[in-house]
Amino acid sequence: MKELFVSESSRINCYPELFGDEIFKGLPLYCYAESLFYAGMKQMISVYNGGYFEFLKLDTEGASFLPILDEDVKVTIKTPYSEGVLSYRSACLVVWLFVLEQIANSGISAKSQRKIIDCYDDIRSGYREFGLELFEEDFREIHNLID
Repeated sequence: MKELFVSESSRINCYPELFGDEIFKGLPLYCYAESLFYAGMKQMISVYNGGYFEFLKLDTEGASFLPILDEDVKVTIKTPYSEGVLSYRSACLVVWLFVLEQIANSGISAKSQRKIIDCYDDIRSGYREFGLELFEEDFREIHNLID
């Protein structure tokens, strides 16, 4: 299963490769995205208090990734539209999709927007394929929360 994850030495490049060097709200877009993800985790998952995130590879270049807490623990997630109980890793997937969508629709450059939308599409179309054992038990709940 480790081949699904970004290597330790490549982790530092994940956010900058996906979000580029664009400045947004006075910060590099990748810094803004990372802080927005952590804020989204805290806002949507009341028991979230930090942790070590694995980065799931979504493409061979590593520019598209999904940060997850690789834990089987069940948590309640409350999105703006729905609520559900799923694994921590699946909750991370849902939060990341909300973050990507928010950033893609926030007035960033067309180039950055395209990369983010591609990552979003990779996740939406492929979460059933990359590591079935990671999300299989939560397929229905994930679908309910993101649609």
